[in-house]
Amino acid sequence: MDSTVQASTLLKVKEGNSCYVYDLDDVLAAAEELRSAVPAGALLYYSLKANPHPAVAGALADAGLRAEVSSIGELDQARHAGFTAADALFTGPGKTTQDLRGAIARGVRTFSCESVEDVRRVDEQDGSGDDPLRILLRINGMDARNGSGLRMANTASQFGLPPQDVGPALAAARTARVIGMHFYTMSNAHDVTALVNEHVFNLDAAVRLAAESGVALDLLDLGGGFASPYARPGGRPDYRILRTALVAEMERLGLSGTTLAFESGRFLVGGSGSLLTDVVDVKQNRSRTFVVLASGVNHLGGLSGLRRLPPTSAVFDNLMQPAGEPETVTLVGPLCTPADILAAQATMARPRIGDVLRVPNVGAYGLTASLIAFLGHDAPAEVAVSGGEVATVSRLRLTRQETPRGGAGGCAQEIARRLRPVLARHAPAADASGEFPEASLRALRSSGLLGLLVPESFGGLGGSLRDMAEVAAILGAGCASTAMIWAMHCQQVDAVVRFGPAELCRRVLPRIARGECYLASVTSERAKGGHLLTSAEGLVEDGDRLWIDRDAPIVTGGLHADAYLITMRSAPQAPASRITLVWADRDDMTIERLRAWDTLGMRGTESVGLRLRGSVPRSAVIGDDGDFRSIALDSFVPVGHIGWAAAWLGAARGGLARVAASMRSREPASVPAAQSDLAQARLAEIRTKLEAVSGYLWQVVQEVEELRSLEQRPDRPATQIHLNALKVLASTLTYQAIDDCVQLVGLNHGYRRDSDLRLEALVRDLRSAALNFSNDRVLVASGTLALLDTEVELLARPGFEW
Repeated sequence: MDSTVQASTLLKVKEGNSCYVYDLDDVLAAAEELRSAVPAGALLYYSLKANPHPAVAGALADAGLRAEVSSIGELDQARHAGFTAADALFTGPGKTTQDLRGAIARGVRTFSCESVEDVRRVDEQDGSGDDPLRILLRINGMDARNGSGLRMANTASQFGLPPQDVGPALAAARTARVIGMHFYTMSNAHDVTALVNEHVFNLDAAVRLAAESGVALDLLDLGGGFASPYARPGGRPDYRILRTALVAEMERLGLSGTTLAFESGRFLVGGSGSLLTDVVDVKQNRSRTFVVLASGVNHLGGLSGLRRLPPTSAVFDNLMQPAGEPETVTLVGPLCTPADILAAQATMARPRIGDVLRVPNVGAYGLTASLIAFLGHDAPAEVAVSGGEVATVSRLRLTRQETPRGGAGGCAQEIARRLRPVLARHAPAADASGEFPEASLRALRSSGLLGLLVPESFGGLGGSLRDMAEVAAILGAGCASTAMIWAMHCQQVDAVVRFGPAELCRRVLPRIARGECYLASVTSERAKGGHLLTSAEGLVEDGDRLWIDRDAPIVTGGLHADAYLITMRSAPQAPASRITLVWADRDDMTIERLRAWDTLGMRGTESVGLRLRGSVPRSAVIGDDGDFRSIALDSFVPVGHIGWAAAWLGAARGGLARVAASMRSREPASVPAAQSDLAQARLAEIRTKLEAVSGYLWQVVQEVEELRSLEQRPDRPATQIHLNALKVLASTLTYQAIDDCVQLVGLNHGYRRDSDLRLEALVRDLRSAALNFSNDRVLVASGTLALLDTEVELLARPGFEW
């Protein structure tokens, strides 16, 4: 740690009984030392495993280093600190498909692969677009006596490919591009000459292996091995002779077109950190003196947990400078295990209770390499210091969160409940003006709920249809218009997730998950109204793009959308039923507002008429060309009917809850005659209607989710009838329930626009439910389907046979 951070400063910033202090000036000094030790133009990667603290990592990001990560968690920490995902190197021998998808969704393009299967997995995620994924082959030969004459790592381990697997690895990379090799054959090399020799040897070995196998050497990562003392005094080695040796060797080998890369964690941040910990007790046990500290291997476990040094060898100094002759003491932590020993034989003046001891050089493999969760003690505070002044103070917390139904449910519900009062606060203004609730959309964007149905591998919440219905119901109690807007957005997202081509999904789903992309649906058309499965206007081929010219009389939230899903005839002369669904980014479209939005209810949806003109690439086609019917039956209809019904139910339930609360109140302004038999009977009738909708909704959700889990489409006549019945029941009964609420509480409480019960707006909003995709049209379709359902399969538990 830099000498400018004196003991007095350390004592001043210490919080609680333990504290890590990171000197950011030392971090930057180490970065400059390393940069001067490697050839000019070489890439430097910071290995976040050494210390992911945002201030420490952020200092290195600001210094121009790139991130080396080996998990989605590390990648997210790197991005939070300021590193660019596109420049990161994703490493590790156990990368799962989910890891790869998550990394690519966040922008990673370069992977170090350690087996033929690892290469194959990466290659399967590549869309073979304009920017293919890049692969470094991590090499691990056995010794200098093997057939290729390469020593590489000189040990068998889980890391890297043996030279004989390089050919199969190249063959496995069909669309991803192998751009070079990755070596990591030494660690913590205090012997500078040994490290220089190792890097020169690996440079020569890479050239020979490239010539034998045909691997490109655009990028050659020689790894690290740069040392730093750990938990004891001392400074970093001087590696400046490495630059001279490598530049000479590259010139000899003619590697003018190869970029070198190096990675380091320990050298860059090890010297920046000190651990400060209080003396809790000093006790004599037989012939030994034990000094009990507030920190143990739970705060400084990298000593033995990572086997970086022999255990029980930390060196402490006492910032309180006690008097007395040096003696041998054993420094232990507070954990109830005999393994909690930080220094078995430390020589120092006997500490006193309350003294503050310091362990130097623990900026790398300190806190996060320790047994933080063991025995549940608080983590120490972490203080970042710059120029001798405190820059940040934070404390790492470990929490356990239940993840029902595969992850998103409880989390998404909680988010929705926090947003509900925000939506309710903005609802009256949106209703009065007939304008889109932009403040509510901003809240949805930042909440993560726009990505509820986006898979976790693309950065979303990975929610289910039930999660969506539950969230829609919660939001509906705050603002019916916003709940409808959100539910229709989810309908579009579901179609992209289930039917979108891989290249489109990689491009757009992370944007949706980050809240950057709100989707609007363009299915209405002046010539055919709201009929979903026909279209009058056709796509026109324009080279490698498709031209769109679309007149849509109703587009919910269309003026505020970031992208659109648009239904069109597959070609101008195609049959009206041959419909294609396309994704259109707003930036690719010219948007013209055709008519205003001044309606009775659902005014905040601002479903104005729009004309959209522009062109999209062929890769923007969702599903098979001309087969929108499959998307409609599998995605649009079930998700739309479920989402709408849930939003209407949530809105009506919110109204009933306010009425019941007012009836329970005995304040003078409360609803009169609340205790009469007639009032209670009407209240029961209202509740029964909503119970019927709720029971039917969750049963339909269960049926559709069961079919999806079996990878079956919900296109059976009975299932489509159940979905249609849900729409009709929900739109009819929720409106009737709120109309009955108005009748129950009377003119003054139910019909006034300024009533606290806010029923008047709900009556207007829910009146639109039967018109939103007309109930008459739905009933006609269900009547036709009823003739096909010869078994008359009424809604029941999945698997039940009548």
